Amino acid sequence: MPSAMPSAMPSAMPSAMPSAMPSVMPSAMPSAMPSAMPTPLPSSYRRTVCDVKYIGDGNCDAENNSDECRWDGGDCCVETCVDGEYACGDNGFDCLDPSVRSAPTSGPTMTPTGAPTLSPSAMPSV
Repeated sequence: MPSAMPSAMPSAMPSAMPSAMPSVMPSAMPSAMPSAMPTPLPSSYRRTVCDVKYIGDGNCDAENNSDECRWDGGDCCVETCVDGEYACGDNGFDCLDPSVRSAPTSGPTMTPTGAPTLSPSAMPSV
């Protein structure tokens, strides 16, 4: 049985590595072991997923007390809470809703409130 030999042999592998290889310092190598503590989230991180089963249930849930979660359906402000599965205020209130916190006043006030007055006047009433 004749064995067929290729007519041209591939060239031999180079005996040395190219001289232009990038050098990597050992300190720049990633660690094989994970760090003991997870990387903390940046302070600008905001949770955007609402736990809808707790919105509008009468209980102020801190994780839903955001604009994205419509201020927990009003559960966190005395002015907007409606009793549901829970009685409003049983777990306290933490009103962060700016439309409630900065609601317009009915008239001028003697001290600043951060809320606009619906109809300004020249002199506040006492």
